[in-house]
Amino acid sequence: MFHSYEIPVKGQVPKEEVKIIEVFAEKELAEATAKDYKSLPGFREYPNGFHVSKYNLNQKWWTEGFIKV
Repeated sequence: MFHSYEIPVKGQVPKEEVKIIEVFAEKELAEATAKDYKSLPGFREYPNGFHVSKYNLNQKWWTEGFIKV
């Protein structure tokens, strides 16, 4: 599960802030935890920023590196 939101930057494209929050074996537990976290400082200002995604374990994900934007 991760949480993201945009930070306004005057005269520029908004900056996206992304945090990996937790890793869960079950989608239902991730969704329940997101619901709990929505009341915490920081998260409550962006309650729709939680995203739950399925990932395969023991797999390389950044095989082509990354670029800085």
